[in-house]
Amino acid sequence: MTLDLPGNRAPAQRWLRPGWPLYVLLTLLFGLYLGLNHAIGMRSTDVAAWKPFLWELSSVIVIAPLIPLIGRFENRIRIDSLPRMRALLAHIAGSIVFSIVHTTGMVLIRKLVSALAGDSYNL
Repeated sequence: MTLDLPGNRAPAQRWLRPGWPLYVLLTLLFGLYLGLNHAIGMRSTDVAAWKPFLWELSSVIVIAPLIPLIGRFENRIRIDSLPRMRALLAHIAGSIVFSIVHTTGMVLIRKLVSALAGDSYNL
């Protein structure tokens, strides 16, 4: 008989903890909230009403799975650790990787959804 301690679980099992559906729901609600704010701000333009929701939700959907990775990165390479230059360079590199992944993911989602809607997305 083995104990089912958090440290003994496989990575996939750790991700499927009881709180993950709430995390996904709150992420989607936050994206909808941002989309609504964006849509309200653009109501005097000729932009289709669904586009601000696509823009904001695509950003939130890409960032949400990255948040635990960012936390692990920060715990592994603390910004206040010594030597400071090594930590600073690691965080600069990490922010560049984050930006590339975030932007690429958003653009891919936006292009796919726009194509499915019979529209096009240009950066």
